[in-house]
Amino acid sequence: MAGEIITKKDLEKYRNLRDAEAFINSVFARIKNDYAQQRIPYRLSKGYYKYYKEEYIPIFRYLKHVYGLSSSIMFKHVGTDNQSYDGVVKINDLYKRIEIAYLYLGKYAKERQKKILEKGHVHSIRNDEELYPQIKKMILDTAKKKAKKPYGDTLLVLYYASGKELYSGDIGMENDKFDELIEELKRIRYHAKRVHFFIPKLVFKSASGQQTKPAKIYRIK
Repeated sequence: MAGEIITKKDLEKYRNLRDAEAFINSVFARIKNDYAQQRIPYRLSKGYYKYYKEEYIPIFRYLKHVYGLSSSIMFKHVGTDNQSYDGVVKINDLYKRIEIAYLYLGKYAKERQKKILEKGHVHSIRNDEELYPQIKKMILDTAKKKAKKPYGDTLLVLYYASGKELYSGDIGMENDKFDELIEELKRIRYHAKRVHFFIPKLVFKSASGQQTKPAKIYRIK
């Protein structure tokens, strides 16, 4: 089913950032309108939808944070054929490569998403002291795995999948835990010229009402 909503051709088309946002919105609209009874496979990321969710969207969000909705910045996804990078960014006739490391809890995250879809809720991870070490370990393990690969001039972006994208109703780690994680990420030896840790914007509700944590880039290397 996922192949019907996203194709390789869709991913590998050059788009500027404004057009990319429109494309992303159109995909989610199609899923909502045409596949209301089959949302679980999409949220669990299968087929080309997996590349779309875990690579295409993170690349777009990173570039949007850096450049805004620029009509002069172009990018496309190229990672479906096992290249050593996920996307190509065109800036003033210069081509740059970008690799996304999508940091998530694997099987555990999928189990949580199933419960959310089936029951409409799941316990929060915000104050779960047993789960935080698992989150931290998964992030560091993913970073260490990526660090072994020779990326050269390719920009390696460690993408923090958090909030409703992965754990509906949760807002991610506390600031002091982020600081601790950043220091450990910096101690890893990477074979890439540049490494960034990117946290997308989080919008959540608290006792004080709706809150927003702005997107932020940490320069790891």
